[in-house]
Amino acid sequence: MTRIAFIGAGNMATALIRGLLNSGHTATSIRATDPYAPSLDAMRALGVAADDNNAAAVAWAEVVVIAVKPQMAREVLTPLAGQFTGKTLISICAGLPCAFFEGVLGDVAVIRAMPNTPALVGLGATGLYATADVSAAGRGAADALFNAGGVARWVESEALIDAVTAASGSGPAYFFALIEAMIQGATALGLDSDTAKQLVCQTALGAAQMTLSEDASPTELRTRVTSKGGTTAAALERFEDGDFNATIQAGMQAAYARAQELAAQS
Repeated sequence: MTRIAFIGAGNMATALIRGLLNSGHTATSIRATDPYAPSLDAMRALGVAADDNNAAAVAWAEVVVIAVKPQMAREVLTPLAGQFTGKTLISICAGLPCAFFEGVLGDVAVIRAMPNTPALVGLGATGLYATADVSAAGRGAADALFNAGGVARWVESEALIDAVTAASGSGPAYFFALIEAMIQGATALGLDSDTAKQLVCQTALGAAQMTLSEDASPTELRTRVTSKGGTTAAALERFEDGDFNATIQAGMQAAYARAQELAAQS
């Protein structure tokens, strides 16, 4: 079984490790490092070896997941330069391009991943890009890691990771904003807040599941529930008065542009 080390044992690393364990990966083939004692205790509670020795973890592992804050990556990785030959590095550091890791570490095969926060509940969506040096085994390890906590899809160019960021990386916040607005709308119409939350969240969950499970497109599904002159049509017409589609797409373009800016600054 592939030996995987996590440099950084925060929330996202914990979610990914839980996904691995739930999918049958053995705890003895996972190792984690972190300078924060409570994070190490949480790893040990899962049966995972944990300490603060990054160099030893890298030497032991076949695949190393870098799960630190982007602004800390250079400081954490610089002492590890030259130690990644023959290994696969998977980065979940937002905004840091593959060239950053190659520049800091030297000879390294890099997979850049853009997961999202629903991985914390086993429903993540992750975009993946691999440099030419990544082996089939390295790709397989990334597939196993990210599909264990949701779904993962590969993109063919690193530039498309910024598109992934705009779609699924930042996407949960868009849905949270819509859910928030709908709950507020429902309470303004007289529903209590708990009832409003349950109905709105279940509706969002059901709509997403229908979109994934049925052959029909989202457009067709929307049309099915929109009777001419009915209540749904009245709501959608009001949304279009505010140019709903254009507003959403403009927001995604803004996220995409910002992701490019952050990558350029690294």
